[in-house]
Amino acid sequence: MNVKPLAVLSVALLLLGLGLGYLMWGRGTTELRNELGRANARLAEQSVRADEMQSKFAETESELRRAAEGLRRERELRERFEELVSEGRK
Repeated sequence: MNVKPLAVLSVALLLLGLGLGYLMWGRGTTELRNELGRANARLAEQSVRADEMQSKFAETESELRRAAEGLRRERELRERFEELVSEGRK
C-alpha cells in the first residue's frame, strides 16, 4: 500500500478545505460589513427625519400657543362686552 500518495492527497484536501473555509468566513464578514453600512445609513436617515419631526413639532406647538393666546384674548373681550351690555340694560 502506497502511503505517500494518500498522505499527499490528504494534505491537499485539507489545504483545499481550509482555503474554502477561509473564503466562506471572509464572505460572511463582508456581508456583515455591508449590513452594518446599510444599518448606519438607515440610522442617519432616521436621525434626519427625527430632527425634521422635532422641528415641525416645535412649530406646531408655537402655533398652538398663539392660538390659545388668541382665544384667551377673545374670551376677555367677550366678557368685557357682556359686562358693558349688562350694564347698559340696568
